[in-house]
Amino acid sequence: MKKLFLMLFACLTLTAFAACGGAASSSSEASEPTFEGNLEDYMTALYDGISEENLPMLMNTEITAENVSMFINTEAEFKDALASDAAIGSIAHSVCLFRAENAEKAAELATLIDENADPRKWVCVEAEKKEVAQRGNLVLLVMTAESTADTILANFDKLEA
Repeated sequence: MKKLFLMLFACLTLTAFAACGGAASSSSEASEPTFEGNLEDYMTALYDGISEENLPMLMNTEITAENVSMFINTEAEFKDALASDAAIGSIAHSVCLFRAENAEKAAELATLIDENADPRKWVCVEAEKKEVAQRGNLVLLVMTAESTADTILANFDKLEA
């Protein structure tokens, strides 16, 4: 009986250690970068390699709780955000960079943005491409010409925390 009890105790102990070890190693947040730098610097880096001739005149705008629906067509929670839009409303170009508290909240925000952002928000024109991407605590919404969007997305993947 003692041997059975000891074997059962040993199995339970090993199972507990395995379960704890599995939870710690499956945490993706530890491997996700945390971006704490200036959003304007990140935004500038997103436009790397795109000539001015291929871009409209741009205007950066801070995204706040009061104006967020203008950019993503819904309310959302985020730490801070910046939009880079065409200064002329009839040009379909919008790049929005959101910073969330952590990677988990950023993933939720990315889903919300993807479900609600409208590539026809300009009414008379439509963006060729709409993409939402997430890295760590950053979420990127790109709605613009396809080649420009592809370059911005590639630059987003290169951002350093």
